[in-house]
Amino acid sequence: MIQKDVFQQTSLNQIENLMVAKIIAHDIPNGCTMAESFGTELILPLNKELATGALTTIAVSSNEIALSLGFVQGISIQNQIRGRICTLISGENGVLVQIDCGNIWVAGVSLKASRDMNLREGISVYCLAKTVAFSYRPEIVLSKALIRCLTID
Repeated sequence: MIQKDVFQQTSLNQIENLMVAKIIAHDIPNGCTMAESFGTELILPLNKELATGALTTIAVSSNEIALSLGFVQGISIQNQIRGRICTLISGENGVLVQIDCGNIWVAGVSLKASRDMNLREGISVYCLAKTVAFSYRPEIVLSKALIRCLTID
């Protein structure tokens, strides 16, 4: 959980969501890599260097995640992950929203968006993340316990 005092010293774009992903396949004609993280399928930028079945750390910044109250049809954003809001932390420059999508994602939204959408703990939302918003972070090794949870079938 992010503490409110830490948020007061942080801007919305300084929080990076890190997760372990298992590579499922490469879709070379469409320029993307399919992966799975905590039961959620993700469409990532193409990375042919990673073998099918390989585990890697990926990241997406909190300011690269939009929220919607429902699945959005006819949109270029390829990743729409359903989750439930755990916590909202308001600051002067916006709201950090923690969403349980199998693992915890943090999205930064404006105060206006939070009010307009009537965001509150316990409601379902969709986290929207463009494929190109994800980056590969192989230099960051997440805990073995986390990796073990991901690889259990």
